Amino acid sequence: MYNLAISFNQPKIQSNATWCENGTTFVDNSTIGGPARGFFVDSNNTIFVAAQQKSQILIWSKESIIPVQTICVKLTEHLTLFVPISGDIYFENGNETGRVDKWNMNSNTITFVTKFSDHCFGLFIDTNNTLYCSLMDKNRVVKKSLDDQLAAEITVAGTDLQGAASNELSEPWGIFVDINFDLYVADAGNNRIQLFQSGQRNATTVAGKGIPQSLSLHFPTDVILDADGYLYIADNKKYRVIRSGYGEWDCVIGCSGKTGSAPNELNYAYSIHFDSHGNLYIADEYNNRIQKFTLETNFCGKCDRKRRVHLRYC
Repeated sequence: MYNLAISFNQPKIQSNATWCENGTTFVDNSTIGGPARGFFVDSNNTIFVAAQQKSQILIWSKESIIPVQTICVKLTEHLTLFVPISGDIYFENGNETGRVDKWNMNSNTITFVTKFSDHCFGLFIDTNNTLYCSLMDKNRVVKKSLDDQLAAEITVAGTDLQGAASNELSEPWGIFVDINFDLYVADAGNNRIQLFQSGQRNATTVAGKGIPQSLSLHFPTDVILDADGYLYIADNKKYRVIRSGYGEWDCVIGCSGKTGSAPNELNYAYSIHFDSHGNLYIADEYNNRIQKFTLETNFCGKCDRKRRVHLRYC
């Protein structure tokens, strides 16, 4: 079901699976103090949350209801986090544009990793220990090897020109690299998800712009994959999460078509992650909260829409 070489969750989800319409708030404004953006859920269901306005990274262990650790560090506004198998936390340091640091789990210290040419709106580390950074303002995705401190910045997607051709990007945001080293890019300004197969500079549009079945996205800011290759997309300015793949798509979270702060609504969907059970966590950007939407098929009962809990376990 899972690839043991990866640190994040790619659960096996049934094709007819649904999630509870109402989410429960995992983190709210009192904890993060501003827009919800960067967070990460690892394969142990440890949750890492960036509280940029409080200059903190907060850590919840599996099943904990309060943070077990708080790391104090200045962060960038549109921070993204990545946590590899080692448990170290990679993030862009808010004191210097493009500077990526890591918090070392074993020593509780922060060390310099590398410096990119601009802010990273997406970070990802593949199974070859290569660090990817989406340079939103430069319309490119670049990478560096973490095994070579002198490694040069290599462009793997896009050009310095903003555009909509197959080799171009417009405001690339969230990124995902699969075990075949194929790169998925939330090409926010072009309202599409682009797939750059390993070593290729021309992409295929896999979601948005009428693909599949007339799917229209509005400024997607994140994309992740499940075990069967279905895409889950944070459709930011349509306030929803989309599942797309194998010629079909459907809305799975925030499907009312409007923004709001009710349990079934989002106010700009920013980033998304699975836990190991297939539950979806969503950074509900301008509601200043992270919402958890539970996979209904994990339970015998249906979701109780009023109480927002499950009736019983199988």
